Amino acid sequence: MSLTIAEIEKIAQLAQLALTETEKIEHAGQISRTLELMTPMQQIATQNITISATTTQQYIRPDIVTSQNDRDLLQELAPCVKMGLYLVPQVIEEA
Repeated sequence: MSLTIAEIEKIAQLAQLALTETEKIEHAGQISRTLELMTPMQQIATQNITISATTTQQYIRPDIVTSQNDRDLLQELAPCVKMGLYLVPQVIEEA
């Protein structure tokens, strides 16, 4: 399966990536080669393979409280708390 440049542009747009024309061509080739690896796998006969037990069983735990609310204790350890909220320094500058 070969991807077109238009498909690469759509993927880049969805991922919010700005790609140069060279990068678009490179990525189209790389992704196409990766997808071509799947072609032989699609030819494998899987009809007679038994599903493993781990995929058919659901492990659902009981909905019970297993620990106490340590909010006050944990907030005492925090460097800065205001009205029950943790205050952290701003790390992203506004545009």
